[in-house]
Amino acid sequence: MLSRGENGLILERGSNPVESDEGGNGSRDRHVEDEIVGFNFREEFAQLSQNKRKKKSLNKKIKSMREIQNGVLSTKEKQKRDRKEKLKKRKTVATGMRIVSWNIRGLGSEVKKASVNRNCRLARANVCFLQETKLELINMDVSVLWGVLMELRIQFASPWIMGGDFNVVRCRSERSRCMGSANGSKEFDNFIQNCKLIDLPLVGKKFTWYGPDNKKSKLDRFLVEEHWMIKIKDLQQLGLKRSVSDYIPILLADAEIDWGPRPFKFINGWLRNK
Repeated sequence: MLSRGENGLILERGSNPVESDEGGNGSRDRHVEDEIVGFNFREEFAQLSQNKRKKKSLNKKIKSMREIQNGVLSTKEKQKRDRKEKLKKRKTVATGMRIVSWNIRGLGSEVKKASVNRNCRLARANVCFLQETKLELINMDVSVLWGVLMELRIQFASPWIMGGDFNVVRCRSERSRCMGSANGSKEFDNFIQNCKLIDLPLVGKKFTWYGPDNKKSKLDRFLVEEHWMIKIKDLQQLGLKRSVSDYIPILLADAEIDWGPRPFKFINGWLRNK
């Protein structure tokens, strides 16, 4: 005969949950051990539920403290606090590759220098490509440029990353309300194919140049070899916020995806009696 004892344990009449009869075959001991494990799971589950309630209560207290701060702090102090919290949320461990490319359209003013410094710092960039600094004049035909790059591609066998303002689109969908050269697009596409480079999709933005009369084009991009896609699983090309130039900065980075807190899972079968 079986009966339910204290703590929900299943006990055989005349036995206790720890000891067994000397003449037994050990099955009762294993049964008692399984019941003890089941009880431990229930206790652990209750503890986790209690911790969850404590965390929820703590979040309410933090929210209440924030409301008190809003009533005491000045507007400037609240803005300063919010900026710090925003930067803290965006701050992640900067691991791997982080490259910024930006057509700055002149780097003579102190405002643009400060903007470049700020964007690189916020993006935690390892390398920064700047175009059209206008500190030095360089003229070269586009068709000649593709040939020069092809020669360099043959000479240097190391894995390539190419980025910047190519001043040409690959197809009509990469421009809006502006004219483009079909031959130029074809030459550019052939160059990418011949070099066996990958044109990563731009995340967050559709265009990189914003001109007058709502003209838009995707002129900036990163081109990478397949080697980097294999080595860096989460490699992405991100469009950043536009500021002092009619071009936006673009970032090539090992993007870290925040999936949120890890969910707690519990199988009800752990509590069932065997």
